[in-house]
Amino acid sequence: MTKSSTYKLKSLVDNILICVFCTDLKIDDGSTSRTMSVIKVCDQGNIWFFGENSSDKNKVIAADKNGHHFFEHPAKSNYLVLIGEAKIILDKEKIKEL
Repeated sequence: MTKSSTYKLKSLVDNILICVFCTDLKIDDGSTSRTMSVIKVCDQGNIWFFGENSSDKNKVIAADKNGHHFFEHPAKSNYLVLIGEAKIILDKEKIKEL
C-alpha cells in the first residue's frame, strides 16, 4: 500500500470502526458473517480486531484465511469493501500493545 492509500484507509475505518467480517466465502448464506469492532489500523494498512481464541471464526480462518470486510457509514456516505487475508495473532506483547 502507498502512504496515501494507507492514510485514506485509516481515515475511513477510523470514522466507521464497525464492520461486517465475512469468512468461509464458499458458504453463501451469511452464516459466517459477524460484526467486528476495529481496534487499530496500523501504518502498514493492517486492520486489528480482538476475538475469542476458540471462536468458530478462528477455526474458519485457520482453514481458509480469505475474508471480506464491509464498512458502512451512511450518514457520511462512506462505504468500504476490503478483500484480504486474515491471520490469527496470539502474541501477548502485541495484544498488550493494542
